[in-house]
Amino acid sequence: MEASGAESSKKKSKWSILVLLIGTFILFGTCLATVFGIYIDMAGRETKGMLVNDSNCDGNRTCWTARINFNTDSGEEIAIYPNLDQWPFTFDRYIESGTFSSPARIVNVKYLENSPMFAKVNLAYHIEYVNRLTWFFWGLVVTFIGWVINRNKPLLVLDLSKRNK
Repeated sequence: MEASGAESSKKKSKWSILVLLIGTFILFGTCLATVFGIYIDMAGRETKGMLVNDSNCDGNRTCWTARINFNTDSGEEIAIYPNLDQWPFTFDRYIESGTFSSPARIVNVKYLENSPMFAKVNLAYHIEYVNRLTWFFWGLVVTFIGWVINRNKPLLVLDLSKRNK
């Protein structure tokens, strides 16, 4: 009986360490992407780019794959695929014009002059960072779950023995 209990705790331990590592990786990656995005916001060159839907869908499904085409100051044509859903672009368009219209339009792009493939879209009120905040939140949740599972002592102890005194 004790051998199976020891095996169970080892498996639990391996899974809890894996959950902790995944959460830490999500947190680290999100923080790194956010710092890099802020760096591009501060040190990048600004230009205009064309936002187009680059998806190939069959049937009645609505698909969205954003592609931004822009030209650098040196004349080089660049195409980037921002990791954003359709809603930030639609929300940005609504803020600018007051209507929900077609997302195919001109957007602001910031890029690094030495490496123009490192670029990002600048939307109204920097709503592109909402995606990063969401990933940061889920990274915190997964890391906290891994940390709680890894603990040898309980997280919270309620002593109800002195309740009636």
